[in-house]
Amino acid sequence: MKPILSLIFSLLCLPIFSQTIEETKVIANSALISIVGRPFFETAFRYNCTKSATRIAYTRWPDCNKKTVKQKRLFAKENQQSKSKSFEIVYDCLLLDTIEGLVEIHLDEKGNVKRFIGIKPSDSSSLLSTLSITKIEAIAIAVKSGFKLGFSPWEVSLTYQKPTSNQGDEKYYWEIKNTLVPVDKTQWNSEGEIFRVDASNGVVSGKITWVKQMEY
Repeated sequence: MKPILSLIFSLLCLPIFSQTIEETKVIANSALISIVGRPFFETAFRYNCTKSATRIAYTRWPDCNKKTVKQKRLFAKENQQSKSKSFEIVYDCLLLDTIEGLVEIHLDEKGNVKRFIGIKPSDSSSLLSTLSITKIEAIAIAVKSGFKLGFSPWEVSLTYQKPTSNQGDEKYYWEIKNTLVPVDKTQWNSEGEIFRVDASNGVVSGKITWVKQMEY
């Protein structure tokens, strides 16, 4: 009897997660391929299982994180009972440097694509292929420009900016973020600056201030 119970438990707790995320990943792959084309997708993008996840109600379950027996049981229960479920499929970009989590595709529980982050929902492979400034070069530009070190290591990310009000050009920027006022005991109330560098030509686009405050 115990082997049978063990088999039933494994069927409830293990395949549900992998099959669901795998089926959703196929849909997300197709969506991204429709934007950039298969050859560019296969050479420039890589699935990030650590950042990809199933979100059930208020709980986020990363794809490749190991779960305890208790967590597997909880996931299986939430997966069967919750009516609020969505998926976050994340890709690294392998152009210039490995840019973790550049593209994020959100899907609902039926696999319908609801949102693209980091890439526009039309052909942008030509824009991505024009990038010539690496992350290391962008950091060097920030250092040369006197960007303040701050209290924490710089956070560097590549971001896509679409034209505003049909004016200007679409661009990718390296954003370098420092922390000038460290977080307090509440892990809130901090601030700093973001230094922006055009990823196609290295031109400095200026600085903006960021502020993180607790809402009362």
